[in-house]
Amino acid sequence: MTTQALNNLAHARANLTATAERAEQAHAAQSKLLVRRSEAESLAAAAFSDFRAGKISEEVAALRKASAEADANDLKALIDQGAAALVQLNANLAAAQAAERKAESVARREEDEATASTLTSHIDNLKKLHAEAVDERHQFYRKMGLNTAAMELLKYIKELEKEFLDAVAERYRIQVEMNPRTGPNSRVAINVFDFYRPSAALGELVRQGTKPHI
Repeated sequence: MTTQALNNLAHARANLTATAERAEQAHAAQSKLLVRRSEAESLAAAAFSDFRAGKISEEVAALRKASAEADANDLKALIDQGAAALVQLNANLAAAQAAERKAESVARREEDEATASTLTSHIDNLKKLHAEAVDERHQFYRKMGLNTAAMELLKYIKELEKEFLDAVAERYRIQVEMNPRTGPNSRVAINVFDFYRPSAALGELVRQGTKPHI
């Protein structure tokens, strides 16, 4: 299924590709200009060297040198313009890369949330079936006798208690991971009450053995 986040990601990736191609082409063109400028400067230097070596006259040397220097100056102007354009292109490329990373993160988050939602729905359905089965079993045990029903229900309460304590312990471990030590000798003081407070009904049950008000 195509979502807005996936559409945004596709657009960001296309923009990044196009921006990267423009930047690559501009850098290649700038490199060629730098090579041509170096060649022009070499020609100007060669004209002077040839004159000193007596290979060419002063007039010819002057013409060649002037022509080469003019080319070098023209190329320098183009290089300066290209350098300014490259700064902007590099900025555009960095922005496109950041936008692509952000769009990918949003799309991944959306996908994770969809998966989590599917799993939650599946768990809710299983919980419903489980609750119906537990109730059916309890009613069956009541028919067998109240003692039997009471014993089996107590087993179920113990199972729920273990599941509850396991969940609290896992939440505690996550709390520790979220607050890592700052040094080898440092300690992070974490209390279960930092993230979980039992309800009044549960507190009264634990402290006083009071029947939950439900």
